Amino acid sequence: MSFAPALGLTLPRPVFTAVQIAAIPVISILMILGGRAATFAALVTLLLWSSIQSLRMSNHIWLALFGVLVFAFSTPTEHVVEARLLLGYLYVAAGVFKCNSEFLLSDRSLARGMVTRQASSFNLRAPKLFVALSPAAVVLGELGAGVMLLLNYRLDIAFLVCAGLHLAFSIVGNAHFALIALAFWYEALGGIQSFTELLTGNVALLVTVIVIGGLSGYVIGNHTLHGSRIKGGLADALLVGIYCAAAVLVWKSAATSTLREGEWSAGAVVVLAAFLLNFALLFLGLKGEWAFAMFSNVRPYGKAKILGVAPRWRTTYFRVEWDGDFPKSVSDALPRHVMAQVKDGRNVVSGPVAHELGMTSEKFSSGLRLVPQKYDEVADGFVDLQDSEVKVKRGPIWVAPIISRDPEAAHKG
Repeated sequence: MSFAPALGLTLPRPVFTAVQIAAIPVISILMILGGRAATFAALVTLLLWSSIQSLRMSNHIWLALFGVLVFAFSTPTEHVVEARLLLGYLYVAAGVFKCNSEFLLSDRSLARGMVTRQASSFNLRAPKLFVALSPAAVVLGELGAGVMLLLNYRLDIAFLVCAGLHLAFSIVGNAHFALIALAFWYEALGGIQSFTELLTGNVALLVTVIVIGGLSGYVIGNHTLHGSRIKGGLADALLVGIYCAAAVLVWKSAATSTLREGEWSAGAVVVLAAFLLNFALLFLGLKGEWAFAMFSNVRPYGKAKILGVAPRWRTTYFRVEWDGDFPKSVSDALPRHVMAQVKDGRNVVSGPVAHELGMTSEKFSSGLRLVPQKYDEVADGFVDLQDSEVKVKRGPIWVAPIISRDPEAAHKG
């Protein structure tokens, strides 16, 4: 079974394993076959696969799921406008959410931290001015490109800016999101030349780009995400090389083709409405996940104010206490990274995660206490919520599943 599934859908272990292994190949085959029945089956499979992801539905999964749902019920000409609006919202939202003092001005800024970390991995010290300006550069790039997309103005410049940002993000470990974004850029730019034609006509260029991109990923990638430096280096080389080749193909698809003008449709309205709602829910404090607030330093509790407005979070977190040592049976039943975060006592968990921990505790008859927490603004930290009978229950994970109790800790989102 999945642990604290993102949308609250728990499946028996054999079914969960089968869906995890077979879903993406099945979806690909169904989409290639085409037709209304195959497309509907692919959408159901994609939704099922997305629903059972443990702890969170990553932003790139949410982006792909929503985009495919909209595209499935519209024509190729309408995809151009839908993709342009979808990407425009994505970049504007990501830029706006980073407009907070934690990201732009503090030493805890994730942009500054990534630049410093990448430099230190080579025993180098990044120039202070470069480190200081990196948060503003990211925000200006995202906001500028997003506005260009929404206004349908100079998309060539917008693409080049975003391609550069995604290359940097890919090198530090976010290539999956970048590759999915490129798929929507292919539609947004309106090129009509197929990838088959592009591949056969640019073999030498693509090989060169893959080699250069792969070497860049291997040399300066964030290999810690993959367990070992050699394994991580090869993984980063592959992903960054593929990204670079895909970016070139998307650029060539628009540069060498007669572009489609695109048409407005009900799908475009759905995109705008859905993402405006998504935007509002984060400010209201009702949702933090799938909001494209990643790497923005915004967390469910803390001092970060987006454009001067503090999100009104209403979520109860829980401190986890166990009687004695952790039973091995419990440790084996929980994901390793969850176990590590729970055992160190420096984190609190959201309701659905607390529910899963409680279920595991009951299954193995181990002592577990879940202490409700509230954020105390005066103390700038979490304190126990006295005389509270807050019930934990399974359900969609709308906010960060596990966060640090330390207000000084940067939250990636």
